[in-house]
Amino acid sequence: NKIIIGCIGPIVPHKGHATIFNVFKNSNILIKNAHFVIVGTGSSEFEKVLKKKAQDYNIENNVCFTGFIPGKSSSIIKSFDILVMPTIDFEGFGYSMAEAMSIGVPVIASKVGAIPEVIINDKSGILIDPLDYNNWQLTLEKLVFNSTKRKFLASQAKIRIESFFSGKQMSKNYYNYFLK
Repeated sequence: NKIIIGCIGPIVPHKGHATIFNVFKNSNILIKNAHFVIVGTGSSEFEKVLKKKAQDYNIENNVCFTGFIPGKSSSIIKSFDILVMPTIDFEGFGYSMAEAMSIGVPVIASKVGAIPEVIINDKSGILIDPLDYNNWQLTLEKLVFNSTKRKFLASQAKIRIESFFSGKQMSKNYYNYFLK
């Protein structure tokens, strides 16, 4: 009966997994009501660091490393109640974020790179400064208990992706760009 907060992609330091560990460490609400599921592979050394951090923070029962899961990523993302993208420095388009938005999974992401071009803060997702642990914590705690807000963000995200970032819309934008 816990909320699944998921992250999918490479396990490397700049993706910000440690941010969510720090948030869980300081939140009895999240420890009691949520799991952090990390899907993907990457640096085995960094994964060891994260697993040690989970033990040191006493959150190992709240964190799950799945490794690579074959199949459609959308099927995996659908199992999340919230997708987080706590990238520390730069993120391009953010395919997992866009995929989550397109299938109706609410997204909380760092306010870096191209992410703010895709998410309208507090409408089609939530944007947070990457190292603002307090804001990450407060936002996740609120969303754990507010399914209405999660559903609102998910529905608005789906509309935003379909309206501005669908394959059809993007190809139309490229076509019009080259006509100029």
